[in-house]
Amino acid sequence: MKTGLSIRWKLLFALLFMSLPSLILIGYQMRMGHGAFEVVIPALLVIAAGIIIYSYFVFSLTRRLNNVAVALQEVSQGNLTIDNIKVGSKDDIGMLEETLARMLKEWRSIINQMKSISMQVAASAEELTASAEATSTATEHVATAMQQVASGTETQAHTLDEVTKVLDDMAISIQNIAQNMSVISSESVDTTKQAELGNQSMLKVVGQMDSITASAKDSNEAVKRLYDQSKEINTILDVITDIAAQTNLLALNAAIEAARAGEHGRGFAVVAEEVRKLAEQSGASAQQIANLISQIQGETAQSVEAMNQVQKEVDAGGTAVHEAEENFRAIIESMKQITAQIQELSASSEEVSAGFEELTGSSTEISRISKETAASTQSVAASAEETLASMEETTSSAMSLSKMAHELQEIADRFQV
Repeated sequence: MKTGLSIRWKLLFALLFMSLPSLILIGYQMRMGHGAFEVVIPALLVIAAGIIIYSYFVFSLTRRLNNVAVALQEVSQGNLTIDNIKVGSKDDIGMLEETLARMLKEWRSIINQMKSISMQVAASAEELTASAEATSTATEHVATAMQQVASGTETQAHTLDEVTKVLDDMAISIQNIAQNMSVISSESVDTTKQAELGNQSMLKVVGQMDSITASAKDSNEAVKRLYDQSKEINTILDVITDIAAQTNLLALNAAIEAARAGEHGRGFAVVAEEVRKLAEQSGASAQQIANLISQIQGETAQSVEAMNQVQKEVDAGGTAVHEAEENFRAIIESMKQITAQIQELSASSEEVSAGFEELTGSSTEISRISKETAASTQSVAASAEETLASMEETTSSAMSLSKMAHELQEIADRFQV
């Protein structure tokens, strides 16, 4: 690389150029006849003194500029550890030296801060990357769980719709039972009065009682089969089953008493048979709803002790029919008790009917809430998927940030501070 004349030589040539007029003046004086001693010697002394003084300032100036040049060359190579720059005076070069020293100090501070910040940014970026990856994994699990919950909620809502339909049918059956129980209550009062005149017709009841006994045995077998297929049932179904069993028993007893009453009790026997059929229908509907509720509440249970008791009562009733003439007065008293029980059952049937209507409304509301929950859960799952996508973008950005921080740290490491 070619370089020009240094500042030192340029200043020296300038000094010689400035001395040229003095040399010309000396030559002119000598031509005018002046002696060399009188002209040349003083002039040369003056020039020599000027050269010495000028050289001192020139060499001082160039030395300071050379120090600045060396320092700048070191800085260009990344060396910021230079601390030998001293301000010689307050002239222009002194300002340059002071500015260079201050610049080096500021650069050292900036590079140190940049190294520290780049290390912190790199560490934070790595932590952010790890956190984002963990959050992405957790969000993915949440999205999967929400989808499973939404699917389960939709299935539950569908099942509740089926339960609601069966409850509606049961409510209609219970209302019919309540209406028929009211009719039975009225008829039982008349039957009690007619029973006092039916003593002559008791022999006709024997054959009918045998048929009723066989039907009761068939009913008992059906209830036992129902017991083998079920485990547990909720409180409402227990009440319905008990009411159906009691109604059937009362219907049988009422049919017996109607048979004892003879022709006067035939209308009551028809109503009692209808009540018995409704009671059997209620039992079948209760089994249907038990099968549906088992999907939500688990296995259900139903006791057959009541039907066993019914069978015992029917057997006892058969014996009582054969001994009807001896026990007819007791039957009249029993009819009075049955009338009171029927009235109680009528009131209970009305309460159960109201309870079924409330249960149907609650089931409908639960179904509606389940559908809303399913929709909300699906929305949450969609939001979780969106969050997962955002976290993946965050992870990518954090990795890019970590890479840039390492690159920045490598750049900062090029400088020696």
